[in-house]
Amino acid sequence: MKIYYKEVGNPDKPVLVFLHGGLGNIEDFNSVVPLLGDAFRIIGVDSRGQGKSSLGVEGLTYERM
Repeated sequence: MKIYYKEVGNPDKPVLVFLHGGLGNIEDFNSVVPLLGDAFRIIGVDSRGQGKSSLGVEGLTYERM
């Protein structure tokens, strides 16, 4: 499987990692990213099988997520 992530914001600032919950994806944070982009380097991650991340050949379990 392939895990999708995206980096935005100021690369010289502290890192802020966005991890969505439930059945969401990194687009859940689109409204707050513009407010924080100057103060942080933001990394958003789509969990396995959600958003733009692929599921892979094995079934999805909590452990694999």
